[in-house]
Amino acid sequence: MEKTLLLVKQFLQQNRFENALQALEMEAGDLLEEASYRHRLDKPLVAIVEEQEMQELKHQFDKSMGQKEMDQLLDGPLLTVCKETGVYHLHKGNILCVRVAETSNGKMLVTGSSDKTLQITDAGTGQIVSQLVLDAPVLSISVDSNDPETFACSTMDGKLLVINVNGKIIQSFEDHVKYVNNCKISPSGDYLASGSHDKTVNVYKRQMGLYSLETKLDLKGIPESMVFTQTHLILGVRGDHELTCFDLATEQIQKVNMNVNGDDWVSFTPMSLSVSPSGKHLLVYTDSKAGRVIIYETLTSRIVQELWGVLVDDFDCPQSAWHPNGRYVACTSNDNTVHVFDLKTKSVIKIEGHLGTIRGLDFSQNDLYTCSYDKTVRCWLLQ
Repeated sequence: MEKTLLLVKQFLQQNRFENALQALEMEAGDLLEEASYRHRLDKPLVAIVEEQEMQELKHQFDKSMGQKEMDQLLDGPLLTVCKETGVYHLHKGNILCVRVAETSNGKMLVTGSSDKTLQITDAGTGQIVSQLVLDAPVLSISVDSNDPETFACSTMDGKLLVINVNGKIIQSFEDHVKYVNNCKISPSGDYLASGSHDKTVNVYKRQMGLYSLETKLDLKGIPESMVFTQTHLILGVRGDHELTCFDLATEQIQKVNMNVNGDDWVSFTPMSLSVSPSGKHLLVYTDSKAGRVIIYETLTSRIVQELWGVLVDDFDCPQSAWHPNGRYVACTSNDNTVHVFDLKTKSVIKIEGHLGTIRGLDFSQNDLYTCSYDKTVRCWLLQ
């Protein structure tokens, strides 16, 4: 603020707006005097504004070019209708997460709840295959895409568990001192990551079929979101304007500024991260009150598209997911709905039906599964 006042004063002096200058000095005289000792102006206000305009033009050009490149990947069929095809009553408490596992015995729903249970349910029959009773609510689930009968879950008592489809705990880790809000298995299945409110992320590497702790990352804030690409673990950290990108091969960290103009202002927190099926684009679901969802070129600051209209508040844990064809993305909204965005036509399908906050979602081809505080999992068919 002090530097801004000095810039305004300089601008008024250079343009001889004496009345306005006098009013500014009367209103903010003490602040101006203090600011003059602390700051030196390198550029006049006009130059800063011109730079900002040039950066905005470059941003719009990059965005236009990025959209053209994205359009070449969006060859999926047009989906305009969403129909509810199933409702599952699986838990006594709020359902906090849901993942779909395509196992050898058919499609399974893996769900975690505030009732301290993790359940595996046959999506076709609705029958519970197995149930695991834990010591704390289940906050996150990740399925191994190479071995969908194995998955990880994280809990509110700081644990990270690796579990099989029969509900048997294969491995248990207690390497965090606060609750673990996120866990992810890499596309190759070789890495497992956990993020905690203790402001650390643990990266585990699998050898001889078992995971062991490889790297602990200390962060400036809480890791609210994480996602694996084929080569990196990308983290969204509260209070950080940059994405933290951990190279799995070299264990080096790359920082990617989310701000178009390259400054260090923290205007939002990336609450949910998801990578497109092609791996070329990264969706960042922000906590902006404007309902802003940003699609970047992966591992760069280049914005390809921005989506608007979802509702977010300070207590939300918004979630997002890409449709397997890459043309659609689904985002939860604070009004108990899901917005399915068509990235090609810019149209939106709004899914309504849940009676409470939606905490998780996952695609299985054209089926979208959602879970909610209304203690149900619902299946929606996109046509």
